[in-house]
Amino acid sequence: MVHILIADDHNFVRDNLRSVLKEQQPTWEVSEASNGLEAVQLFRRITPDVAVLDIVMEPIGGVGAAFDIRQIDPAAKIVFISSHYTVGEASVVTRLLGAGAFLAKSDAVRLLVPTIKRVLEGNRSGQRTSVALTAVRPHLTPPTILCIDDESDLLEVRRILLEKAGYRVLGAATGRQGIRLFSAERIDLVVLDYWMADMNGLEVAEELKRTNSKVPIVMFSGYRSILDEGIGRVDTWLVKGQSESEDLLSTISELLSRL
Repeated sequence: MVHILIADDHNFVRDNLRSVLKEQQPTWEVSEASNGLEAVQLFRRITPDVAVLDIVMEPIGGVGAAFDIRQIDPAAKIVFISSHYTVGEASVVTRLLGAGAFLAKSDAVRLLVPTIKRVLEGNRSGQRTSVALTAVRPHLTPPTILCIDDESDLLEVRRILLEKAGYRVLGAATGRQGIRLFSAERIDLVVLDYWMADMNGLEVAEELKRTNSKVPIVMFSGYRSILDEGIGRVDTWLVKGQSESEDLLSTISELLSRL
């Protein structure tokens, strides 16, 4: 029997989604949570086949809940829903977390069942959906990582990812803000996006290296041709993609181990 966990902080949304599931798949079992904290607690107790998580909830939203759920089960199958995020914005969250899918709430009634089936079938066929969260080795003072990116949603997801892994994280929404933070704080490593409105990543990297050339810089981009330009100007680069959370954690761990 398929067991589905629905987490949403609106009763009417949970009622609608439960009704859709029971109408279209009467043999499926459905459990409900009203926030991310309840979802994590319930997931630990029932281990559902798929968790359907609203991204925006209080006190813990779907992103934070997904990280905690992945600590319980690294192969957990997750579908995000939201009425606040666009498909483009949510794709960043979904990609970074290795979640199975995203649905706008306006499409959830129509597409929830086929989406859940696709997520279940994807795992049966060996499709990668899990993200391993590697904890930081114990430090008296956790390493401080500066993340610089002008996409607020992506910045927030990386902050949660790295804090869950045990790092202290500072965020900057522009290149210039990142340069100021780098000068004002003791930074152990920088995670930097290439495409930003005020300065591109290589320009920021050059300024940071002039201030302190020993701090490792990891640069992200979706274009390999651009990343080739970073050779010798940043310590390493990562291509945005399905496994970037795993790649980022392992890369940070390797670079910090050299210091």
